[in-house]
Amino acid sequence: MAGKNYMSVSELIHVESPWQSRFRWLVVFVVLFAAIVLSSFVALNRIRTYSLPTGGVQLNTQYSQYLVGEPVNLTIKNGFNSPISIVTSCPSEPLAVYRSVNNQWVRIHDMTSSSNCPATSGTLLIPAAESKTVSLANWPKLFSTAGSYRIALQVQYSNALPYVDFMVMTPPPPYVAKAPSATSVHSPSVSTIFGDSTATQTTNKKSATPLPTATQPSPSRTPQTITLNVNSAGNYSPTSLSLHTGDTLKIIYLAPIGNEVRTHFTPTAGTTATISSMTVDSEFRSRSLVLSSAGHWTFRADDHSGNSGSLAVSP
Repeated sequence: MAGKNYMSVSELIHVESPWQSRFRWLVVFVVLFAAIVLSSFVALNRIRTYSLPTGGVQLNTQYSQYLVGEPVNLTIKNGFNSPISIVTSCPSEPLAVYRSVNNQWVRIHDMTSSSNCPATSGTLLIPAAESKTVSLANWPKLFSTAGSYRIALQVQYSNALPYVDFMVMTPPPPYVAKAPSATSVHSPSVSTIFGDSTATQTTNKKSATPLPTATQPSPSRTPQTITLNVNSAGNYSPTSLSLHTGDTLKIIYLAPIGNEVRTHFTPTAGTTATISSMTVDSEFRSRSLVLSSAGHWTFRADDHSGNSGSLAVSP
């Protein structure tokens, strides 16, 4: 009919029962909220979390002293709880090599032939808790000069820069044995009786044994005392020592003092002589030992996770 307004069915239901309409909107809201929560849970469950690697890397050379021309091998021990990768750039040297020049570390370089580069060159992968040895024999010019050297390695995830120091020495001149020279010895006059006449004869003869020659005494060397510092974690400084027989090795316990630190020496490079272990603690904060045998040893602290070092004793 003209001039009259009519309500729709939904409006009529809302007017007659407003709570029924509100309930329907509440159900829609709950369903949407549950869907959002469920989808968020599924998305978060797919995200994997990773823990940061912990540990360290340790570098060691086979010897603490080399002769010019000897190949240098480096062992890399991965102490992290995850693998590490080392990027190499063959035919350039695979690791950073430095030589001490005027008390400053200067990086040096060398190139090898491309035929010496393996097909898999580019990345060296070392699994967790494993070691690999890298040979630098294909880069002989790196160590063609006598002096102090350092090899360093940049490791991902680590702010530390592990390195190892060692010496390269000039080979001694070859020993040439000299044949003993024959010396003439003038014998005294010998008298011989011939009947009633006396004749005197003089002979020159070679001595069967050469006379000893006077030798100049070698200059005596004053024994020295070399200090090796260690802390409660079993970390040593320095990690490469070069001494002579008769020198004294003194281990000093650096503060703060914790449990005792027992330094154990292991013979290497065919050395048969042994060095007694040395223990420092809160009561005896320093120990000294006179080195009487030549050879090579490695040392580290028993029952500690610190670093290790090398000791070379020359005659």
